[in-house]
Amino acid sequence: MIIPEKWDQSISGEMVNIKKTIDTFQPSLKYPDDIFCIAAVMEAYEGLIGGNFGVGAVLVNKHSGKVILKAHNSTFFPFFRSDMHAEMILLTEYENLMKGTSGDIYKDIVLYASLEPCPMCLTRILISGISEVYYIASDHMAGMVSVSDRFPTIWQDFMIEKTIKNANCSPILKELSFNIFNLTGKRLDKKLKKAQ
Repeated sequence: MIIPEKWDQSISGEMVNIKKTIDTFQPSLKYPDDIFCIAAVMEAYEGLIGGNFGVGAVLVNKHSGKVILKAHNSTFFPFFRSDMHAEMILLTEYENLMKGTSGDIYKDIVLYASLEPCPMCLTRILISGISEVYYIASDHMAGMVSVSDRFPTIWQDFMIEKTIKNANCSPILKELSFNIFNLTGKRLDKKLKKAQ
């Protein structure tokens, strides 16, 4: 495995172990979200090896059970774009694909994310009208779902009749998602602060 220049060799062993765990993961019938969550974890890993935050997301058609789009965080590479979070990229791509379509384009769509949505992504999700969102790992530092009871009234109203909660997935996927994000999250947070 070649570690991109974006990361130093100090994390190479951890990245190799994460990749092995992803490659050998077997979905469990006990956890119905495993098949979609592993796809989001794989995207998170792509974000990580690309020098970005390790966050991934997928859109799934809930009737066919097919993953229809995938995305990973691309905030820093190939160039800096503050809005290039996995969920933002995914929703933009889907809305561009559905341009000109009448009706509720998110009616049969479920979003799976490797990490609890941040303020920007949760706001976008709420405005989009998507009604089902499942995240793999909680983000106690920046995740917004866990503090939604403190939102202004208008945003609490947007949350009504929506399902936005932890995915029903294998514990190893929760651990993987957290580890992928945490591996470089603090380094990239410092980089963001320097950019201001």
